[in-house]
Amino acid sequence: MWQAWKAAFVRDWASAYTAARTPNSPTKDRFDIAPLPRGEAGIAATIGGNGYGVSRHSLHPEQAAMLVRVLCSRDEQLRRSRSVALPSAQVYNDAEVMAINPYYSRVLEVFSTGKASRPSTAARKMYPDVSRAYFETVNEVLSRRKNASQAAADLQKELTRILKTDATGADAALEHKPAIASP
Repeated sequence: MWQAWKAAFVRDWASAYTAARTPNSPTKDRFDIAPLPRGEAGIAATIGGNGYGVSRHSLHPEQAAMLVRVLCSRDEQLRRSRSVALPSAQVYNDAEVMAINPYYSRVLEVFSTGKASRPSTAARKMYPDVSRAYFETVNEVLSRRKNASQAAADLQKELTRILKTDATGADAALEHKPAIASP
């Protein structure tokens, strides 16, 4: 949709930005990036997509931890920033990185003006349902099946239902339908 100019905006990962800027891309030099609009909460961006960890089920936890340290190192972050990978905040001010990826200055703006953990932190195993509720609501508004005010009110009710927990922290919404995870 985006590459065919059938969308007004796109919310995507850094790799999509890089692909949209390739020499034969129909979108090359025809768009820019910006922080998401934010209201009174002051937070509209989320962090996610570049986290590393070692599974407690790993057969080689020490070696896996060594790999994580290498992947998080400054040298590796610089190397990866020359391709499609978004580095950690530690290399955003590097002149070489900024020359290759000038849009990182916008990303750094997001890091410095407010961000929140991904909804999966709060939603835990209900994240697919939360994600589905969001993208279905946005679709209802964009396709004009609901106005934004009504859709927001309905979404609030749906999220409350999905995330409802009892006093022990166990999921009370046992009757929920499993959702297909969003793209």
